[in-house]
Amino acid sequence: MQPLSRHLARHLVLSSRMPRHVDGDPVSPGERVDAKAVRLALSVLSRAAGRDLDRGDWLDARFDYEHLADRPRETIGMPLGPLLSDVGRVNVGTMVEAHARAAHIRASIAGEPSLGEVAILAPGVHEDVERPRHRIAANAKAVQFKADRTLAAIAHPHADATDDGPDPAPFGYDPRVMAAFSCRYTPVVYLRLLAWTEAGATLPRGWRARRGRGGHLSLEIPTVEMQAALGADGMVSPSALEQQLLRPVAEDLRRVGIDFEWAYERSPVKNGVKCLRLRIGDPRGARVPKRTRTPTAMRQPRPAPTGLRALSPSRPAR
Repeated sequence: MQPLSRHLARHLVLSSRMPRHVDGDPVSPGERVDAKAVRLALSVLSRAAGRDLDRGDWLDARFDYEHLADRPRETIGMPLGPLLSDVGRVNVGTMVEAHARAAHIRASIAGEPSLGEVAILAPGVHEDVERPRHRIAANAKAVQFKADRTLAAIAHPHADATDDGPDPAPFGYDPRVMAAFSCRYTPVVYLRLLAWTEAGATLPRGWRARRGRGGHLSLEIPTVEMQAALGADGMVSPSALEQQLLRPVAEDLRRVGIDFEWAYERSPVKNGVKCLRLRIGDPRGARVPKRTRTPTAMRQPRPAPTGLRALSPSRPAR
């Protein structure tokens, strides 16, 4: 299990707006965020959550953004072997490509508008960020990333602790289950389900949470809270939420044996969406598929042949 804070699992939100470069140009389809990129970002935050931090140092990192003009970064070192396994049994080249897309992820924390949307990871992955080289050596054992300092602090278990009560029980996720997901929103929804369904979890009263037999959880999430509740932001309509998140997420979760049934409840007067009804199974009973293949997000198609190549006949299939 990879450690993570319940606070991050319940409040992390990924922006759905089309990312753009510093000069204002939109990123190419091959650079857009996919499930591998989200898994990589969560793996780095999980590594940050496993560090030993003094409570005072953690408080400084947690709230530095309130009085600093620039976004401070935290250097996170990770063993290369476990990292490649967490991303989805990939090689170093695929991991570097996933990191290039992960650098475009814009994230926020629900309920903290002053934090705004920030990049989880900074561009560039090296064996040593202080002495960067153009390539990662073939025999490299570890790599280093630069992560947003505030998000790294929110991922730490200190975010769940209180001054009055005892330290909460450890919380985490199974990276083998997450490696089977192909939609970029499913990893965050999976974290939501783990946090919502654990024993003693408190949910908003307006969601009308009901726990049934077999560990199933039923929710009624109001329209204005649907996107943030599922870890998304910027979708223009319930129809867009259905096409981009609900349908692919339900398919991903069904692949690993997690029940995720959803339906819109419409108002009889305005015929608009009133709330989102969810019926969720226990995610801790998820099974790891024997073989998983996660497609890369919107690969660039091979360019059409030009000149004499366009006139040459195609070879017949053998």
